[in-house]
Amino acid sequence: MDMPLVLRRHASGALVYSISPWYRAGAAAMLCLIVAAIASAGGTGVFGWIFVVGAFVAAFYEERWTFDPARDLVAWRVGLLFLARRRTVAVSKLRRFSLRAYRRGVEDRARGAELADGPAGSRGGRGLEWRVMAELADGTELVIDASRSHGKNRLAAVAVKLSEALGKPFGED
Repeated sequence: MDMPLVLRRHASGALVYSISPWYRAGAAAMLCLIVAAIASAGGTGVFGWIFVVGAFVAAFYEERWTFDPARDLVAWRVGLLFLARRRTVAVSKLRRFSLRAYRRGVEDRARGAELADGPAGSRGGRGLEWRVMAELADGTELVIDASRSHGKNRLAAVAVKLSEALGKPFGED
């Protein structure tokens, strides 16, 4: 399942690419409904607790990228809100953004792009995804977002907006 992230501009001018607040509110409402149903029923079994844990993770999971050229900062957080791992890098260290085809099990980038352009083949198109990549000056690559083949246009639009806002080049690999 793809959970599309939403690109928003804050009043400070920073761009934030994260899970939609509506998704988090819906997941929190679902968690409350499940807990209320368990409380009114007087308890639950193992499967009920599995649903509680799943709804809890959905409500409190965070995937957030912050691009702030004014502070020369790119920061990302991944994990549960209160346990999320955070990393940062300077905007000045970003070299470029790109949109890249990736197919599981294919190591060669050129071959991955060839498979993306060609027919779906015997695998029926499974395993192909598009990735928004940020390349750093030292050659390190960051995967900002990924989606199945149907999300290519949305990801390309996000990559273009990020590259324009940060003054970095964009290209498709």
